[in-house]
Amino acid sequence: MNPAYATVPIAAMFIGAILTCVPAAYLMHRKGRRVGLSVGGAFGVLSGVLGYFALENRSFPLLIGSGFCLGIFDGFSDFLRFAASEAVSSHPQFQGSAVSIALSGGALCSVVGPQLGTVSDQGGGFQV
Repeated sequence: MNPAYATVPIAAMFIGAILTCVPAAYLMHRKGRRVGLSVGGAFGVLSGVLGYFALENRSFPLLIGSGFCLGIFDGFSDFLRFAASEAVSSHPQFQGSAVSIALSGGALCSVVGPQLGTVSDQGGGFQV
């Protein structure tokens, strides 16, 4: 495999996110945030499943598909902060806290995720 293609799955992720933002907003406007975030969550699960099979089968196209699905998930999950704010709309004093809690999950995952990767790598993990 040519190392020049190493960033293609990440590019697919960004393309998926870019292509999803407007349709996600439209879906959530028409059907509600619960439906929209559920659809986005389904793409997050699909991304994980495709990524697993891509690693198990050493399939680069599946890895690109996994990245694209992850981008779709990201396009939907960007609306979580609005859902958090709307959930406490009857209590305006809690809106800032709700958005902070929703966004701090991403910050926590950015620290915990690499640590979990290190632990799983020491335990045998995936040998690619």
